[in-house]
Amino acid sequence: MSLNETIITALSPLGYPVRPDRYKGDEPVYLTFNYNRQCRLFANDMPQFDICFVQVHLFAPCGWDSEAVRLEIKQKLFAAGFTWPEETDAGSGDETLDPEGQHIVFECEIGEGVEVDG
Repeated sequence: MSLNETIITALSPLGYPVRPDRYKGDEPVYLTFNYNRQCRLFANDMPQFDICFVQVHLFAPCGWDSEAVRLEIKQKLFAAGFTWPEETDAGSGDETLDPEGQHIVFECEIGEGVEVDG
């Protein structure tokens, strides 16, 4: 299963759209994600293992109570094999400054084996 599939499978049971990079739909609550990879293990001059640094973004309307969903996101990612996510409020909390609403970022990691032809 690809990393995209792993994230989508883990978070889809929440009932909100889960998309890589950007969501272009009309749902008021949705999740997007992105990640970077770094090789962490070489053997015989070949990469063997990547660490994937994942960010999951929760977007929701201002005033919407996101506390329970934020905990569920962390639990579902952890159950799928990710490290326990760190949580950062990336919004200002002011509806006049953030008319789009809440933006909560979850950061976690997961290891992934590397296959190299050669």
